[in-house]
Amino acid sequence: KLGSIHDEYLIINSLKIIISALIGGSATFVSLYMIAPMVNLHTYWGVLIQGAASGLIGLVVYLVIGWLLGLSEIHDLLKLLRSTANKIGRPINIIWNWWS
Repeated sequence: KLGSIHDEYLIINSLKIIISALIGGSATFVSLYMIAPMVNLHTYWGVLIQGAASGLIGLVVYLVIGWLLGLSEIHDLLKLLRSTANKIGRPINIIWNWWS
């Protein structure tokens, strides 16, 4: 009843996602230890900064690796972000130019 579910496409994309996730997770883990000496881990803000920065680094690495591997979902996400930035950027530019 399902017909063809494109097994090869699913397997290849799953491997690309797994590779991207492993590299992104590794980057997050390594960056936790690289950021630790720069912040005070005895405070809430230090732990928050360490976690947020490491998470951001891991996310960026995941997206870059996914983009390099040719994941169509990453390309779709980038198109969405560009169109959203253009939609948000126009009103901000109008307000900025009007205010100046």
